[in-house]
Amino acid sequence: MNIGYRTESAYGEGYVDAVSVLAHELGELGNVDVLDTLQPVLAQTDVGQRIAATMWEDDDLDALLGDDPEAFVANELLPAIKQATGVDVKYVLWLCVDKDDVMEYYNATLDDIDTYPVGDVVLSDLGHEGILWGYTSRPEPIKDGDSV
Repeated sequence: MNIGYRTESAYGEGYVDAVSVLAHELGELGNVDVLDTLQPVLAQTDVGQRIAATMWEDDDLDALLGDDPEAFVANELLPAIKQATGVDVKYVLWLCVDKDDVMEYYNATLDDIDTYPVGDVVLSDLGHEGILWGYTSRPEPIKDGDSV
């Protein structure tokens, strides 16, 4: 798979900054799937070992993130991803593997669906609901006629 699909109509355009999106996923939404996905990749890092030691009670996530989820993402999580994978994640994007999944889970029409190249590293995989990809450069939609 070299491409994925998404709709901007579900959440609005332009939410691709890795620090902002990951801090929102972790701090605001409490979505630990990102940490669950990354823990094996980050196992040899300090952050990975701290992730492995948590049981994902609310207090555990709060203790891991501290008072500033953006600082945790910028100063600990993203550097650990770079250390473990060599990928300097600057941007992120949720993509579905299939257009039908975008229509089913995000109430999109075919006209609302954009096609993107997949990123450099998987940060979360929710199956049909989408994969959170990390990118080193800002992802742009593929226009008809562009090559992947």
